[in-house]
Amino acid sequence: MSAFYGFTSNTSYGRYSASQDLVSLYENTDIRRQLFSLKSISTIVNLQPVFLGYYFTKKFQNNAGYVAFRLSEQYLIRAEAAIGLDNPDQAKNDINVIRARAKATLLTDTNTIAEALFQERRKELCFEGHLFFDIARNKKDIVRNDGCVAPVCGLTYPSPKYVLPLPLRNLNLNANLKQNESY
Repeated sequence: MSAFYGFTSNTSYGRYSASQDLVSLYENTDIRRQLFSLKSISTIVNLQPVFLGYYFTKKFQNNAGYVAFRLSEQYLIRAEAAIGLDNPDQAKNDINVIRARAKATLLTDTNTIAEALFQERRKELCFEGHLFFDIARNKKDIVRNDGCVAPVCGLTYPSPKYVLPLPLRNLNLNANLKQNESY
């Protein structure tokens, strides 16, 4: 994972970095904020080299393994189930277990518990492949406005793009398969 998200030197770094909107979700006291380092990298903008700041994660540095189950993820899953069962206090307590470990401010009310859970999942599970599925499950739009240089920086829910494409290898193996819409 560090090959995709990590930073070794100004000439050796991953393809992906955190956006400012992710980094700004963390409070100054939140120890997870220390997982990011700001690096100034030469980038071509309008055919001119400029130095821009990129936040690289240290989350996977010196970690050759992959963790399949994390206790914090289990708390977040239980919190989401509690919201679905109309038990917002249980959800708040589960989220607060994670926030307390991270030295972040604890939740005191449950008025916006679903949004608090979504944001906590985004912070706790960043770079682990959950965000797209969290967005789709919660029927949210995708908005990439901070530093987006792609031709398309957003996606409105619902969209056929929320259904991922079938791998080409599978399509080649079985002529009866049809590619999902819009791919």
